[in-house]
Amino acid sequence: LRKELLKLDVIHADETPYRVLDSERAKDYVWTFLSGKHAEKPIVLYHHGSRKGAEAWDFLTGFSGYLHCDQYPGYLRLSQQDVTLVGCMAHARRKFHDSLPKDKTRESDATSVANQGIHYCDQMFSLEYAWKDLSVEERYEKRQSELKPLLEKFSDWCSKKSISVLPSGKLG
Repeated sequence: LRKELLKLDVIHADETPYRVLDSERAKDYVWTFLSGKHAEKPIVLYHHGSRKGAEAWDFLTGFSGYLHCDQYPGYLRLSQQDVTLVGCMAHARRKFHDSLPKDKTRESDATSVANQGIHYCDQMFSLEYAWKDLSVEERYEKRQSELKPLLEKFSDWCSKKSISVLPSGKLG
């Protein structure tokens, strides 16, 4: 299955900590590697180990294509072996959500930078959801005509807002 997965043009990856009671380490990690949801032959593989980038490098040796992942630095070395890292908007949205003050609801502070970021992400997710049953070609056309302008607007907005947030803060 790993060999079949590595033949794909797009692979999704993520790592998640978990605690093993009878382990010398405080945390172990499960790495998830999977095909896209529209793949002809869906594949989901799990790999257990540390959070070292070598886990991803070793597992993905021989892969060339797009790796859809968060921006964990452990993936960066893969870009040296003909792998294009593609950011994950769910992870980006989570950063905006995590920067909301704990005592405020989204509705009570709709104009905050964090809520505006969440709103952009939700708009993009809504478009993708509406297109879930379209063919690959139709989704591509929709992404070019509708999603790309929204993503460019979001990117411009992020650049403008970046000068007004602390780089070391959650929004930074």
